[in-house]
Amino acid sequence: MRTFIANFTSLVAGNVLALATNFVFSILLVQRLSPTEYGLQSAIVAFASIIVGFADLGLLDVGTRDLARQSHDEQRVSYSSLLTLQLAVSGAVCLVAVVAARLMNSFPGDNFPIFLLGIFTLVLSYAPIIPTEALLTVRGKVRRVAVLQSFYAVGTIALGAPILLTGGGIGLIYVALSLLSVVSIVLYMAQANGLLSGGFRLTLSRARWTYYLRQGLPVGLAATLFSSCLRLGTYLVFAFGGEKEAGYLGVANLLIQAVMSIVWVPYVINIFPIMARLHVSSPEQLKWLGGRSVTWLAAIILPITVGATLLAPELVEILSAAQVAAAPVVRVLIWALPLSVVSTFLYRMLLVFSRQKTYLAAAAVGAVSNLLLCLVLIPRLGAIGAAIASLFGLSCVLLIALWSVRAWLFASLRVFDALRIALGVAAMVVVVEWASPLPVVIRIGIGAVVYAILVVTSRLVTSTDWHQFRLLQAGASTASAAQK
Repeated sequence: MRTFIANFTSLVAGNVLALATNFVFSILLVQRLSPTEYGLQSAIVAFASIIVGFADLGLLDVGTRDLARQSHDEQRVSYSSLLTLQLAVSGAVCLVAVVAARLMNSFPGDNFPIFLLGIFTLVLSYAPIIPTEALLTVRGKVRRVAVLQSFYAVGTIALGAPILLTGGGIGLIYVALSLLSVVSIVLYMAQANGLLSGGFRLTLSRARWTYYLRQGLPVGLAATLFSSCLRLGTYLVFAFGGEKEAGYLGVANLLIQAVMSIVWVPYVINIFPIMARLHVSSPEQLKWLGGRSVTWLAAIILPITVGATLLAPELVEILSAAQVAAAPVVRVLIWALPLSVVSTFLYRMLLVFSRQKTYLAAAAVGAVSNLLLCLVLIPRLGAIGAAIASLFGLSCVLLIALWSVRAWLFASLRVFDALRIALGVAAMVVVVEWASPLPVVIRIGIGAVVYAILVVTSRLVTSTDWHQFRLLQAGASTASAAQK
């Protein structure tokens, strides 16, 4: 249990650091780049976001699942194949994307070399990192993952801030970030070489590649479709001429990603290997872990969502005084947070069951619903319409995924847990409203303390839950040690 807590804490700290540095860097970009250059930066990021799902194919999750079930000798063979496949797929996707952008003249003149550097930094550079993080996670080296991620985050601000503050442009920024990406790749490869007996080598295995492509293609397409539920509305609002309103959606998405980075990402990185092992060794324990995980995640995410809804103007003002007008949009789109967290957890369960196509179908329904509603609501309601469309699309994904794994969840879900969470949230709302004359940071602190006290004293997490979770973690550690 101490190992889990230490790994979880390390990843939380790493994600907080990455979030802080990325936030500072984003603010510097907005403040220091000219409107033209910032438009170019936004276009590059949008383009990269579209192709990244196809480039990585969800092989981090697929690789983590399979490596968690293998001995160390088997892991060396699988890692070599995964690395080679990831490089080949990412390279091919990026090449096709670059050729398409060139043919469409999307980034003309001097913008094209900057675009190339952006695609390398935001997409291609992750190809060797993805399978290596899967290997490090399965080997219990989560702290190393946190350190490497923190290195890149600190390097981004250390290199980017001086460039921006001295008047450098987006081209020089991407040159610096590309060099930083190369250094990060070298560090990750050194870690992999040290963990694998005899090192690794690029391996073309038709059988393994066919297997991983069958596993990964639905994941990559589903990731793109799911991401469109959150991101497509921002693009369409911008396309309809609402540049400022698109920025409002960006602020809301920033808050959503911040919370997911701090809460959701560390949890899933630690819990996913355990789920993969339990599916093979103890399905009943997996049912228990699935139901309790949804409850625990909801207990963390729901008060944050409600609090952000109440305090949206104050929170947005902390981010940027110039974006206070984004508060109404934040109050709507922030509810995508619980929908996204639970949906992505259910996706991990479906991945454990090798039912990626089910999630692909759910994501397709959500994406199509979101698109149709965007086309209807954005011309009338602008960014608010896009936010509503996102919530509807994400709700479709959640309901379909929930129905698909209902037999693995409902047995461990408890009605009174929902009442406990609701009581804690209600008390938090009362206290936050009562403390309205106080600074927002103090109000957040008071609300969090009141909520935590009520949830703990109402026994949302019982001693039995704690003991059971410790046994699962101990069993996972024993299995990992046995593989050595």
